This record gives sequence, C-alpha cells and structure tokens, in this order.
Amino acid sequence: MIATHELAALFQRGPALLLVDGDDPDHRGLPEGAAGSVLLVQLAGDQDRDRLLSEVDPLEIRYGNGPIDGFAAIAARGYLGIIGRGVDGGAAVALRNDRLARLGPDPQLLIGSVLAALNLAPPAAVWNFPVTDVMAEALAAECVASKPAALALARATGVPVWLGLRKDAAGLRVLMPPHDSDRHDLLLMPETKGVDVGEAGIVWQQLTASAGEQEMFVPWDAIWAMRTADVSMGWVWALDLPKSLRDELQTRSETWAAMRVFPGLPLPPPPELKRALILAPPSGFSPIEALRWSLRLGAAIVVVDGYGEGVVVPSGLRDQAIVAVPHGLPLQSSLVLDEDGIVANLPDADGSQSTLRAPWSALLAVQALSGFMPASWSFPQHASDALKAQMAVDRYGVRSLTLEQPCGMRTPAGQPTLHVEFQLPPHELH
Repeated sequence: MIATHELAALFQRGPALLLVDGDDPDHRGLPEGAAGSVLLVQLAGDQDRDRLLSEVDPLEIRYGNGPIDGFAAIAARGYLGIIGRGVDGGAAVALRNDRLARLGPDPQLLIGSVLAALNLAPPAAVWNFPVTDVMAEALAAECVASKPAALALARATGVPVWLGLRKDAAGLRVLMPPHDSDRHDLLLMPETKGVDVGEAGIVWQQLTASAGEQEMFVPWDAIWAMRTADVSMGWVWALDLPKSLRDELQTRSETWAAMRVFPGLPLPPPPELKRALILAPPSGFSPIEALRWSLRLGAAIVVVDGYGEGVVVPSGLRDQAIVAVPHGLPLQSSLVLDEDGIVANLPDADGSQSTLRAPWSALLAVQALSGFMPASWSFPQHASDALKAQMAVDRYGVRSLTLEQPCGMRTPAGQPTLHVEFQLPPHELH
C-alpha cells in the first residue's frame, strides 16, 4: 500500500483520511451514494495505524448513517491513498500511483478540491484550455478581448475572481509566495477594499501583517487569464501566457495556433470530478465509546453533571451544575477512563490542579475538538433532576444552561474561564 515510514509519520501527527474507491465491488456495507465516489474514511490512533500496517483485509469500520450506524468492510484493493498533516501542520498526501486513474479524469484537481474543503490548503484556481483546435474555434464566438470588460463581467457575479498573472510583468505589485514559478494565481475577493479598475490596470488596498495597508497594482498585460471561483465563466489571452505555460501549450501545435488567434477565448468547463464523501462519525456511541473515539483524534471536552450520583467535583467548582473537563487544550489536565467512569486532573477555580471523578452515568456530552469534521455526542437521559431545576426552559421546552467555568488564578487582568453551554431536548430519551 503506502510506504511504512510514510504511514507511520502521518499517524504521528493526528488523524488521517483513507481515500477509498467507492466503486470497488469487494466493499461491503457502504452507504448509498458510495458508488461513483471517492470515500474519505477518518482513521486515528495506534489501532488504526497498525491495522493498515498489517494490511488487515477487509478493514472493518463503523460510521454514522442516520439514526442507525452503518458497519462496512472495506477491501484493501480499493485503497487509493492517505491524507494527513505534515510536519508544518499543512496537508500531507500519499497516493497509490498505480491507482490514480480511479480518482477520475484529473486526480490533482480532485485532491486539491478535497484539501480546500477540509481547510488543509487554500483554494486553487482551475485553469484548463481547449484540447483541440475545433473546440477553440467553437468557443471563439464568445471571446471577450477586453480584459477590463471581462473583469467587469466576472465581478458582476458577486463571487471571487481568479487572476492568472505573469510574475515578470513590469509594474506588477502584489503579495506573492517565494517560489521559482514564473506565474502566480491571485484571488480577487468581492469585498476587497478600494478596488479601482483603470486604463493601466487594477489597484486596491491590501492589508499586510507588517505594513498595515499597502497599495497593490496589476497591469493589464500581467493578466493571462481570469476565471470566477465557481468556474461559471473565464477567459485566456494566449499571447500573454507566462513562458512555462506557453512552452507547454506549443507542444499542442493546432490548439496553440487557434488560441493565439482569439484573444479573450472562453475557458471550457473543467473536467467533471468524482464526488468526495467523508463518512460521518458513528452517532450511536455510548459515553465510553464516544470518549475513546475523541481521545484517539486528539483534543476533547467532556461535560459532567455536577449533581450526578457518584460525582466528585473539585471544591472550587462545586457551585456549578455542570463541569467541563478539557483534554488536549492549552490547559494542564489529564484524563483516565475505565469501565466505571473517568478520573480527571484539571484546574480548580483558583488554578490549582484538582481531581474530578464521574461514573459514565453522569456524563452529559462528549465533544471531539480534533479531526476532519465536527463530532459530538449527548446523553440527555443522564441529566439529574437537580440539574434540570437549574436550567432555563424556552417556549419549545428546550432546557439550556450557560456558564463561565474558572480555570486559573484571578489576576488584575481578570480570570481565565471556559465558556460552557449545554442543552436538553424537550423530551427524555429512553
């Protein structure tokens, strides 16, 4: 599959996503919609890492699928790669090169869109050109030779606009990453301050970390293409292409000849990508299962009924009806769980380390703070009558409680707190 050292390194830096070919006939138990899709299966912890390293086949997983969790057996022959985090916190991707075709017509574009959706990478521009001279000539009737006119059309959509820029253009003044490419893709946002479209080019005010506001300028001859972020419209001016792209396109002699004749040639629609579906966390977990899942992913918060039977609360937090137990946050804390419940070491109201004990029957909620998608579980049936009496009730019968939990010493600047909110539905769950 993936090289052992790559796999081990990915799991050392948190959860990972296994990319799976949803069309593989050897899979069992996948949800509706899996066919025709690339599935993203969230894995984390030593157990999942070891299952992949030992090439367990099939890989059995549990996932959220409406009111009843689904159980699937994923065949190893359907694995396409792994997405995780690199040493710098950004995306790290390891793909099966022999199975790239299963990712669809443009694997790079698909992976880029997945990373952007997961906030692991910034969105990227989609530049694709006519692949035949016949296609180029068919698009010629809709050319927009004027770059100012094209920009006006693009900005009228109200969505961000990508500008493809030649970095060697005289007078170009924008914030660009330091790399060796001769091109740069710039996303012009609808809310960008002070955009002025003039005869010489585009001027706007850019906020920078070091200099505050700084004036940016893009001369018209620096722009070789532009496209709306929703790819509903876009154009290319072939004679202004940066050298690297020009050299690439000139190898397709017929296409290049047609493109250079038509300035402002419309860009064709990008290739249709496969859907990417991330399997939801299981929803039917018990408290111990939910907490074990969350701790495998990383940081978590547990909400405990302060009035629950068998609960021992630090002395400074005893006035609270609920107590939040943080784990993996920038607070000194620890958490141990066994079959009976949890034992936590956390800051008391004065900041001193204190101990909280709670049986599983007193846990009200578990919130996973790490991972690739939000995950939380609530157990309203565990709420004590004493807790309910402390909660406000709205006109729909929903009970709620909000408090600021102290978690450090009071100083002249104030006291650090954790903001805690908890809700109970209008009917008990049995």
